[in-house]
Amino acid sequence: MPVLNVSFSARISESLRDTESYYSSQFLQERVYISRTLLTELTGLEVLPFDDNLCVREPCLNFEECLSVLKFGNASDFIGTEAILFRSIS
Repeated sequence: MPVLNVSFSARISESLRDTESYYSSQFLQERVYISRTLLTELTGLEVLPFDDNLCVREPCLNFEECLSVLKFGNASDFIGTEAILFRSIS
């Protein structure tokens, strides 16, 4: 079965915060997980649980919060509208 791996960010509404604020990946992951049955019905695709942590889990220095940074080598140009910013990755 083919797998489509989708990564996205969601900006917090301007009425709640400034325009540069985004929801945390943990928040988005929880919302997608809770809504996966609805997403499956709407798209006709099976939405599976996921973990976007690509690195090996190791203790961080001085008990700091560890963050994953994604880097894409063959990314194409952005396609965007007022509501969506999309970029395919080769």
